[in-house]
Amino acid sequence: MSPTLREVLETPPYPRVCGTCGKEKLSTEFHIDLRRWDGRNVTCKECSARHSQRLEVRLRARYRDAARKNVSFPNTDY
Repeated sequence: MSPTLREVLETPPYPRVCGTCGKEKLSTEFHIDLRRWDGRNVTCKECSARHSQRLEVRLRARYRDAARKNVSFPNTDY
């Protein structure tokens, strides 16, 4: 059963391993995710931030490339 937010916040910090970088860190260095069995995310905050930055760069490039293409609109009779 998933823990409540109060239970997660009142639990003292404990060591756990990040699923991305494999480093052992304290549980307070992981975002809260109440869907998990211990109430913490699988990846640490640092790896999550790095992933978000890479995703943002990829999305910007995708939209920039789409904007460069010649896009024709079907209804130009306005």
